Amino acid sequence: METALKLAPRSGRALISLGEARMALGHLEQGIEAWRAALLVRPNDTYLLSVLAHALLALARVPEAIALLRHALRLGPDACIHSQLLYALDHEAIDRMAIAREHVRWGQRHAPKRAAARLFPNGRGLGRRLRIGYVSGDFRQRAPACFFEPLLHEHDRREFEITCYDNGDTQDDAHLRMKASACRWRQVSGLTDPQLRGMIRCDGIDILVDLGGHTGTSRLGVFALKAAPVQVTYLGYPNTTGIEQMDYRLTDRVADPPGMTTALHTERLLRLPRCFIAYRPPDAEAPLAAAPFPADGRFVFGSFCRPCKLSGPTVKAWSAILRRTPDSRLLLHHQAIKPYAEIAARFIEREIRGQFATLGVDGRRVDFVGKLDLRRHFELYNRVDLCLDPFPYNGTTALCEGLWMGVPAVALAGNTHVSRVAASLLQAVGLNDFVCGTEEEYIAKAVKMSEHPERLSRLRAGMRERLSKSALMDGAGLARAIEHQYRLIWRRYCRSNADSA
Repeated sequence: METALKLAPRSGRALISLGEARMALGHLEQGIEAWRAALLVRPNDTYLLSVLAHALLALARVPEAIALLRHALRLGPDACIHSQLLYALDHEAIDRMAIAREHVRWGQRHAPKRAAARLFPNGRGLGRRLRIGYVSGDFRQRAPACFFEPLLHEHDRREFEITCYDNGDTQDDAHLRMKASACRWRQVSGLTDPQLRGMIRCDGIDILVDLGGHTGTSRLGVFALKAAPVQVTYLGYPNTTGIEQMDYRLTDRVADPPGMTTALHTERLLRLPRCFIAYRPPDAEAPLAAAPFPADGRFVFGSFCRPCKLSGPTVKAWSAILRRTPDSRLLLHHQAIKPYAEIAARFIEREIRGQFATLGVDGRRVDFVGKLDLRRHFELYNRVDLCLDPFPYNGTTALCEGLWMGVPAVALAGNTHVSRVAASLLQAVGLNDFVCGTEEEYIAKAVKMSEHPERLSRLRAGMRERLSKSALMDGAGLARAIEHQYRLIWRRYCRSNADSA
């Protein structure tokens, strides 16, 4: 590759390949450098813009990634790159209506409303067994499987026939458990959107549920083709899909308070009377330890979320907390976006330490832990006294994992779903007083908690019992609440189409 560049130093293709090779070898900065050089030669290469943006997003350089993706879209419409932009925008504390409009723009460009589909042959019986289809590329361990598996396992098979459409290509223990729980399992990653729509219609699905939204393995193109009479989005993406063909979105009254977020969605919001998810801890035996503070006298804050969630406002707030608690430390453990999870760690560590130093905090007070297996990942919570939830993109899996390991989180509740998930989860386990309404309150709450570690120790000791009795681990309760909504929206569909039956 280096020889090719010597012969043709301005070869865009060679520079792209060099960047890919350096990335594969773990030379992250050199890989990005090669890609930036390639952009000088091929500034309108949308593939190059997309992969570079993905790498920058993995390094928590969200504004830079957004700028590249916007440039790529100015060159021409591309559904995948546009979804990539939407995901990046969710991490930024910018105008929420602007983000909503960008989602609508995706729907207008890539899922335009077509002529009404032919009538579905599905029977209109209100009390019959309904056929529910779930579409996802992430029927795997951890998110979102640890939230979908409780629902799937607890579905009433007498009332609902469950088909899972698997758009992924790997298997693990959670995948095998879910496959055994479904009535039917379809492997669909090799099918085109029209082919998958045909399969779903042949299966007679009444309500089709999207579990991916604007993530890498979703199939929104199938929903744009109106594959089922009623279509719902849920769980896998914390925002609207932006497409008119998606009828509903499942949520709750804390994550989406009536009147606060309705205008941000193209879907009709179905607010459950309880937390919109239930959590199943992974099969990783990790015993709880006593709170670390009494042992060494140094209070430890922690965050185990993805680096791209470390927004400017988040780092600023955490810096203020550390300045007000001069003997404390911050422990960060992040699994970066694939495929850069391992090679990004050192780069992220230097970048984030630099941000804290700029805000008056000695970077040596911020500890980093790299990639760990699942058991050691959970055991790491035994070194943390209190978690700090990021904003505006709240933690979900990391917050639940922390609670399971006895560590609550201070969270800031915003005015969008993505910034209110933590509030929903904490309320579900009776920890409302850990939820804050302003950044000032968030900072003050974290500082106050660090001054009363005995309360955190008591919470830690009883946290698993608290969780086991809460809505957050009540899979059966979640299933009944969602099934009730399925019945309601099916009845609504049947009545609205009675004249056409």
